[in-house]
Amino acid sequence: MTPAARLQAAVEVLSAMDADSAAGDGVVRSYFRMRRYIGSKDRRDISSRLWRTVRMRSRLGWRLGQDKPTPRLLVLADSVFNEGQELSTIDGLCTGEGYAPATLDKAERGALTEASARSLDDMPSHVATECPDWLWPYFTDLFGDQAENELMALSLEAPVDLRVNTLKGDRVAAATALEAEGLKVKKTEWSPIGLRMSERTILGNSKAFKEGLIEVQDEGSQLASLLVDVRSDHDVLDLCAGGGGKTLAMAASMGGHGRIVATDNEPRRLNRSKQRLKRAGVFSVTTRVLDPENTNWLHKRRKSFDRVLVDAPCSGTGAWRRSPDARWRLTPKDLSKYIEEQDVLLTQGGRMVKPGGRLVYVTCSLLRQENEDRIEHFLERHEHFRSLSVGDIWKVVLGTRYPGRGKFLRLSPRRHQTDGFFIAILQRKAEG
Repeated sequence: MTPAARLQAAVEVLSAMDADSAAGDGVVRSYFRMRRYIGSKDRRDISSRLWRTVRMRSRLGWRLGQDKPTPRLLVLADSVFNEGQELSTIDGLCTGEGYAPATLDKAERGALTEASARSLDDMPSHVATECPDWLWPYFTDLFGDQAENELMALSLEAPVDLRVNTLKGDRVAAATALEAEGLKVKKTEWSPIGLRMSERTILGNSKAFKEGLIEVQDEGSQLASLLVDVRSDHDVLDLCAGGGGKTLAMAASMGGHGRIVATDNEPRRLNRSKQRLKRAGVFSVTTRVLDPENTNWLHKRRKSFDRVLVDAPCSGTGAWRRSPDARWRLTPKDLSKYIEEQDVLLTQGGRMVKPGGRLVYVTCSLLRQENEDRIEHFLERHEHFRSLSVGDIWKVVLGTRYPGRGKFLRLSPRRHQTDGFFIAILQRKAEG
């Protein structure tokens, strides 16, 4: 592809993302799947340009003096400000010939010219940190004068973390196998079963991946799975199992023994988890779709699980590094809906915990409203539960320096180089 054609392709993908409510990575995959003639080098170039533009969308829009600049103008602004292209070079690319973008119109030329002269000193903090303006008070309330630093870390590209499947080998064996395939990795700082890749790559052809020795999983998610503190004789319920990442990790911690029931209300997600379970050599997991027909099953299994994990649907603010487009799709109405669902799931999960058992609440959100506030709301209405110190559980399970403060654990990209996670552990009283 010519440079002009790659530029136009980035415009087309960003336009498709803006027109679709689905996650951006799915839109990108669909675009390339329908254009298999685009080579790998061109795909990398288009993807790099696209995601760089998405990660800087607020800043580019502010420089252009527009609240909602067109996808085309954003991609052109990225070429000017991030690649250092002169306006004359943009003119040379935007000829309208063949697969090239259309020629610049007067308004576009004026916006790019004015943007080049605009001082960055007056850029608001929420713009500089790529934070939707309505969410900025949530972050300043939580992080105070560190809000900008925390949000800037959320704007960076996330590394690729791998979890070692201890049913098939240890971290040394996994690292050796990957390096034999030319893939460089290092140990994760906090998780004892994690490896971090030195550069992004497609793992589908890796022998270690195909044989189930490794799984892609952020270090923070690994830690959340470990802190459920499952034992080999436990009955465990993963109430919102999704694709099964934490289910797989818990099954490995249990040595393939015990029993895990992985539930979700979306059959498609559970079907994906079955494929992963088979590859990992896990046979101790039962999957169950939670639909109206299965409400009776939930009632029958009340107070029967040693551990119940509620990995609740949430705003995903802690995962913005991986889904930078998600921040612009989130609305106040969405947040309210998530909060309502989190309260329902906590109550539902609490019913399933046996006396003396634990309810573990996890989100990939950094917002207090989805985390501490939800736990406080639950405890006020369920006196037979009490909050345990995550730090105490950490000492038992991991035995290393605890990276948090207080009863709950909040991980963040800035402080821990993980995705943003919140973890709370509650215990049902023995007589409850």
